[in-house]
Amino acid sequence: MRDVILGERDDDKIAKDLDELLLSKTSQIHDALLSLATDEHAKKEASELVATLALQEDMARILPTPPAPQSRYENRWIYSLVTGLIEPTTESQWELLKRAARGDYDDLWVDAGAIHRFAAVQFCRKSRRGILTERRR
Repeated sequence: MRDVILGERDDDKIAKDLDELLLSKTSQIHDALLSLATDEHAKKEASELVATLALQEDMARILPTPPAPQSRYENRWIYSLVTGLIEPTTESQWELLKRAARGDYDDLWVDAGAIHRFAAVQFCRKSRRGILTERRR
């Protein structure tokens, strides 16, 4: 698994095939990906794939602290993390969103993903409040 995710993924078809494999075989490769999210060499790639699934408990495991910014474009993998935060629950997750939205990762994709996620979270919260208010009436 480690060799597969560390292989050449610049080709869009290869990246798409890997994403499709992940989604179709999630139950078989989920635990292996989670363990690779702590591997020094495979952490970025494994975390990016785990974030694609956007499972809340996984996000807390792969994101104990926000990643430190690196040189430009080496932060692109963080886009998957910020867009995978369906409902941020930990301080670390909120801190990642704040850093990304502020532009700390020097990547407009990451910035835009964080801003979009903030908007989606706020929309969901407002919708939930509206539904609860209507129910009380």
